[in-house]
Amino acid sequence: MTTSPKSEALKIAPSEADKDMPEAEANGSFNLKRNKSLSDFFGKDSDDDGMDDGNDEQQQAAASSATDDGHNSNNSNANNTNDQKKSSMTRAWSTEWCDTRVVMLGDGADGESDRDAKDRGDGGEGSAAAAAADDQPYETSECIEIPPRPLSESKWMRRDSIPPNGPSETPPSIEELKSWQFDVLSYQREALISSFASVLEYYDIPAKYSIGTDALHNFSAYAMERHNPDAAYHNWHHGVSCMHMTFLLLSLGGADAYLTDDHIFALLFAALVHDVDHAGHNNDFEVKTATDRAAQYGNDAVLENHSLTITYEEILIREGCDIFSGMKADGREEEWKALLEMAKEYVLWTDPARHGELLKTLAKKHEEASPPACTSLWSRDDPESRSLLCRMIIHAADISNPVHSNFAVVRDWCSRISTEFALQAKKESEAGLPVTPFMDGLDDEYRVSKQQIGFYQWMAIPFFTMVAKCLPDAAEVGSQCTRNKKRYEDIVAHIDDVRKSGEVKEDKGDN
Repeated sequence: MTTSPKSEALKIAPSEADKDMPEAEANGSFNLKRNKSLSDFFGKDSDDDGMDDGNDEQQQAAASSATDDGHNSNNSNANNTNDQKKSSMTRAWSTEWCDTRVVMLGDGADGESDRDAKDRGDGGEGSAAAAAADDQPYETSECIEIPPRPLSESKWMRRDSIPPNGPSETPPSIEELKSWQFDVLSYQREALISSFASVLEYYDIPAKYSIGTDALHNFSAYAMERHNPDAAYHNWHHGVSCMHMTFLLLSLGGADAYLTDDHIFALLFAALVHDVDHAGHNNDFEVKTATDRAAQYGNDAVLENHSLTITYEEILIREGCDIFSGMKADGREEEWKALLEMAKEYVLWTDPARHGELLKTLAKKHEEASPPACTSLWSRDDPESRSLLCRMIIHAADISNPVHSNFAVVRDWCSRISTEFALQAKKESEAGLPVTPFMDGLDDEYRVSKQQIGFYQWMAIPFFTMVAKCLPDAAEVGSQCTRNKKRYEDIVAHIDDVRKSGEVKEDKGDN
């Protein structure tokens, strides 16, 4: 078989799951609708949310569309005023309308159900260690200096200060990878090349799909090179992090019991490459600035479609990098096409614009399932069940940094995405565009912490609470997410207390 992925990948028809989308196109480029209102974003009718109708316009403006790391973003509006361009984070993440949604999927005030609280620390390997770590004394003053450091000088991004001697050059073992405590950022880029092979070998994928050792190494090494090294967040470490959390939800979370080998292979592959050649800003920025890339993909899932194009048309056709060549040689062309089709579907579902739709679908499915949910929620024999489970896993993995058990790791990732946000806000301002509200004013650790509280309330806690309900063996992700939000709240409260005491003057922009 001499057909290259470049010529074949573009002819792949939408998968069965994609056909459910009203505007799926046969060429594989999907018209993914963006959320235009709070009810769309959170999958609940506005009449039931208990909010003040008089604030709907402001609320919908602040949550109109989503960013690439799972934060919701504000689309450009021709009528925006200069004041709207400089809108504060308080407007973007208003506590008054965040709290309404926090309890949508949970029974507690922080989105944690009674069952989650009871099962805390019982969510698979590593959960006991995480629970024990959470019981240790926690000093807020250790997390932040007074006055708060500017983001550009923050020590939250650990870089070479990772203990004991900076990022490791030694590749992690499968035992290290199979842990909720694994820290991708504690390894140098090259040390993570073998991680993809390790998780595939855990499921015996190379043998089942005739993947040669050299091809697997070459593919991973070139995938690393094609990630943007200048992006603070959306880089190779994020790709490996997404792949790693996908592996954990499959193995420790128990999702692999409901999936075929094809789904597991396609899901891990998609997770690794979903942000190849990322631009360091979100889809909304591509659309607002009318880039050639946005035009190429019809303003929909711009960055996700671009990552697929680079993967299929550049990485896989590079000499020695085609991990599907063994399947082609074995005459398994239809299976190869199906794998690429599934991987394409999963990458496109990392577009945060689909967050609300996915959460609504999961909530409905969970509600309809008879308890215990895990026995009737998923079925290995049901194609739609498998597809939904894979969508949930890859989206959860993509925004999983808030659920790490080590808060130093959480803050590290936070400082990286905040750096990208601040850079995008600067570019928007310089271009005379409306500044995305929650990206505006991320000047120091205090403001970043306030922004994170809103992100946890709006997006992370509701989604990971649902993940924990859908995969009880992964309950760790729900409870840890709630704990990390509390730590950001402690940071903000600590600084507020110090300022009230008169030791530090409050900046005007913090209100």
